[in-house]
Amino acid sequence: MAKLAHIWRHPIKSHGHEAVERASLKPGQGLPMDRVWAVIHASSAVDAAAPVWASCRNFVIGADVAGLGAISAATGTDGRITLRHPSLAAITLDLDDAADQARLLDWSQPLIPAARPKATNVVRLQTHGVFDTDFASISLNNLASLAALSAKAGQMMDMRRFRGNLWIEGLEPWAEHGWPGRQLRIGAASFEVVEPIARCAATTVNPETALADVETPYLLRKHWGHRDFGVYLRVIAAGDIALNDELVLL
Repeated sequence: MAKLAHIWRHPIKSHGHEAVERASLKPGQGLPMDRVWAVIHASSAVDAAAPVWASCRNFVIGADVAGLGAISAATGTDGRITLRHPSLAAITLDLDDAADQARLLDWSQPLIPAARPKATNVVRLQTHGVFDTDFASISLNNLASLAALSAKAGQMMDMRRFRGNLWIEGLEPWAEHGWPGRQLRIGAASFEVVEPIARCAATTVNPETALADVETPYLLRKHWGHRDFGVYLRVIAAGDIALNDELVLL
């Protein structure tokens, strides 16, 4: 039986991962508190005063700033977010407060290489989260596929590299790559499988060390002929999901 083994959310795009045990999902929305905020940089085309969806390169992301990969997040009951990094003092933020947005920029600046554009603003979209897709997506990943990739890498790869939302156990490796166009159910929620996720350099970074130590896209291309890992889902029927819920293909 395939079941939900892990749920992760990332309140600030590329700035921290947070494990949760359950979530309430709604059509047209992503995982609650996932990629609610994002940081734009000096070369971004996003208007900080009226932000709209844009491609990921308009934001400060792990593909460009390896040090972001080691940030963890914890959201309090008051909505404030505590970020931790092995090289920085922990910081707690209310990102609806402009002063705390500025504190986030100052806190993360030491992680940004001098050759990269400086972080300038924290933004929040009015439509949906700041996802890599232009629709509200939830990413699903397969622990068996991770094990197969880890075997080629010669080390067990931490799932946090992939910034995935849902991790499933009990599947065959790469079973999920045959699902686009199909529907599935986890817990009480139903989903459409939209497309595979093409992986970038952000997945080369070890979240424990913030160092790039596995050429993930290269290994995917070399051994499987693509750089896809996981699939994007769209919620089509509301419902709650929780760890150990069964995954059923419809």
